[in-house]
Amino acid sequence: MKIALQQLEQHAAKPLASIYLISGDETLLTQEATDLLRKSAQKQGFSERVRISTDTGSDWAKALYSNAHSLSLFAEKRILELDLRGVKLNQATSDILQNYAAKPAVDTLLIISTQKLDARAEQAKWFKAIEKQGVVITVWPVAAEQLPQWILQRAKKSGLQLTAPAAARLAQQVEGNLLAAAQEIEKLCLLQPDGVLDESQLETLIANYAHFDIFNLVDSVLSGN
Repeated sequence: MKIALQQLEQHAAKPLASIYLISGDETLLTQEATDLLRKSAQKQGFSERVRISTDTGSDWAKALYSNAHSLSLFAEKRILELDLRGVKLNQATSDILQNYAAKPAVDTLLIISTQKLDARAEQAKWFKAIEKQGVVITVWPVAAEQLPQWILQRAKKSGLQLTAPAAARLAQQVEGNLLAAAQEIEKLCLLQPDGVLDESQLETLIANYAHFDIFNLVDSVLSGN
């Protein structure tokens, strides 16, 4: 089945499916989706984690088959993470994914990450098999007009209150880069822990910490700040 990214947190609180496919080009959101599944799995007793390498020269399909059909030495339940972003599937590797989806390994959670898949890829047999047996999560990019609201929601979740103009200014500052926006929110949480942060205060904080250099950093570390 398919679920939206916004549904994942509620979904992951329940017993997990055997396979998850996370598709998208927004690195921050796809990584956070993977992290959320991993943490939920660990709470559900999946205590071993295996990352399958897809580097050039590695036979990830063989590694997937080997890990899926070998006994775990450390735990009864395990997580297999397979990052296929940038990997081109051929007939043989497509068949392996299709066959795995038809008969997933027992007590194993497989999390697959891919780049954004087009309509043609979603018609492939391997994709259909995963969609039928597991869960597909498509991660869509945050549009420019949606970014201020995304920043407001993320800041609120982090315990930081921003005014709408401040969120709009921060959106302009990061120019659509979600990772940069997330990092700025983390910094602001440290610099302005209480109260509502407006646009003027935001500008002041950005100006203050934008002019530090490596020597200021060393002095601050030595002073325990």
